[in-house]
Amino acid sequence: MYLRAATVTGTLALMQGTEVLRPLHQGSVAVALEHPVPVERGQRFAVRHAGRAVGSGTVTGLSR
Repeated sequence: MYLRAATVTGTLALMQGTEVLRPLHQGSVAVALEHPVPVERGQRFAVRHAGRAVGSGTVTGLSR
């Protein structure tokens, strides 16, 4: 995950009932970050895998 200037490893989980997200489609995911990072609602983020951009989004909720 790229959050502002931070690069943090994390895990994405699709919400129940969603099997796959295709390019240019929207969906909700839960993200678990491996390290604490300051994040706020409305903040944009990017997802990269194997050096390639695979998604982007906006933080809509937070939990501990």
